[in-house]
Amino acid sequence: MLKLRLSLTVFLVTVLFSTAASAASISLAWDPNKEPEVTGYVVLVGSAPGGTDQTVDVGAKTIWNFTTGTAGKKYYFRVQAYTATGLKSLSSNEVSAAVPTPTTVPPYGSFDTPTQNATGVTGSVAVTGWALDDNGVTRVRILRAPVAGEAAGTLVYLGDASFVTGARPDIAATFPAAALKNRAGWGYLMLTLFLPNLGNGTFTLYAYADDADGHSALLGSRTITCSNASSVTPFGAIDTPGQGESVNGSVNNFGWVLSPDAPLGSHRRWDRAGRHRRSPGRCPDWMDVTL
Repeated sequence: MLKLRLSLTVFLVTVLFSTAASAASISLAWDPNKEPEVTGYVVLVGSAPGGTDQTVDVGAKTIWNFTTGTAGKKYYFRVQAYTATGLKSLSSNEVSAAVPTPTTVPPYGSFDTPTQNATGVTGSVAVTGWALDDNGVTRVRILRAPVAGEAAGTLVYLGDASFVTGARPDIAATFPAAALKNRAGWGYLMLTLFLPNLGNGTFTLYAYADDADGHSALLGSRTITCSNASSVTPFGAIDTPGQGESVNGSVNNFGWVLSPDAPLGSHRRWDRAGRHRRSPGRCPDWMDVTL
């Protein structure tokens, strides 16, 4: 008879609000079970430790939003895996979170790097800072000012920064009451080559933080001058695994690198052992980075 041994751990509880502050939700995420027989999960929801007021079958998903809670009330969650034949595992460890009460406080924080008015910027640039909120920062957006030929007054979206748990213990210590203080640090790897004019010219970057109550706040701006045309340094990025991703077992570690002195359209693919495979010309795997 098959007996499941659950290796599942809920590793993150993030409290979110939808755009309408009255529609509160708690977001749960957990590690996928290692047994190949597992076909789905159920979430046990209780209003007291160890209790179960409702059981929700979420299928094969490992992320689920609890949207029927009452603001200010604390709830307790456990997860079980199940098979197609109806067998269920033991429960995971229990986690708890309170549905927050909406406030009017916007996010706050800082835009730290790159330095203001930096010149000679080439290749990859770390765009970093920190952001906090009383009910939790849910997103940090990186945008840039329009350049000649683009719509005036409309910022251009570049991407979302990643939250980096444990990266800013100084901020966590300074604001001990802030929600999600341990992941206050955020970062975005900006490839300047993909800015207008192949990353040659002056650009102004903006960082906006969004909170769980639907507020947005400007964390700051930075103006930099890029000069990729005169660069002689290779550049690139690590694509997998993702920043902050939880992994186990064998993991593919891929990325790409370009060099100004390499033949036009060439790239290199690196593996975990530090070996590379150089492929002249256009490569289907990295069509977006082929020059």
